[in-house]
Amino acid sequence: MIDLDVILEDGHPVIVLKKLNHFPMIIVGGLITRDVNQAFETALIDDQASIPTLEISAAGINIVIDGPAAQTSVALSNTVCVRGESVQDDFSDIYSGWMQSYSNNQVAVGYKAGAYNLSTMVSNIIIKQALPCPFTSFDASVETQPVDEPGDAAWGLVFYEIDADNYWVFQINDDGWYSVFQIIAGEHFPIVDWTQTAHINANAINTLRVRVNEDGRIFINNTTLGTFDIPPESVPPEGGSFGFLLRSGQQANVEIIFDNLDVTLP
Repeated sequence: MIDLDVILEDGHPVIVLKKLNHFPMIIVGGLITRDVNQAFETALIDDQASIPTLEISAAGINIVIDGPAAQTSVALSNTVCVRGESVQDDFSDIYSGWMQSYSNNQVAVGYKAGAYNLSTMVSNIIIKQALPCPFTSFDASVETQPVDEPGDAAWGLVFYEIDADNYWVFQINDDGWYSVFQIIAGEHFPIVDWTQTAHINANAINTLRVRVNEDGRIFINNTTLGTFDIPPESVPPEGGSFGFLLRSGQQANVEIIFDNLDVTLP
């Protein structure tokens, strides 16, 4: 269930979403999509607004507002997603379906300079963003790069995400270690325990790739690191989504760039 409020701020409709993509978010007018502001204004009469409902699916987010005259529906589409077939995003379009911008005193996420950034401002915190575009089998890659020295942080490619507490992640750190974990109800289970490799570039661009069909295979910078088993019961029946993750360690301030996400069938 998505908790949200509709308020008027300086005469403009504002929808405050308490939980969307696992972080609070505010949509002000046409912030997310060029068409949403008109829909909000249509539903507002005499400073009164109904509480809209949100439908979130692989196709994107649909806002339904019951106004005094009629029901207005606004689709916020994931323009880079073809469910179960492909995702390609170079993050040049801030309307491609990810959370546009959010920050508090602990984390920040959003489009930035033609890429997508995750940042932490406190130690030992995990921040994750995902695009609702489910796959069961896939070949996925993304370019990652720390903005500055990342310390002992880890970051990576999320897959098979069902919700905030259930997902898989292929992650690396700047010391040349990688791992694959499955997170079940918030508990972390190592699938490929932390392993060191010479193929991770320190404080530079690294391309992470995961290919899943009958089993899983992980790559870094076009080099195969190994394979891992995926029990059939671990694969969500409807597939899972893709996203990015950053976990700070002892160093609080870490920023990671993610770019050129490419997901296709294996």
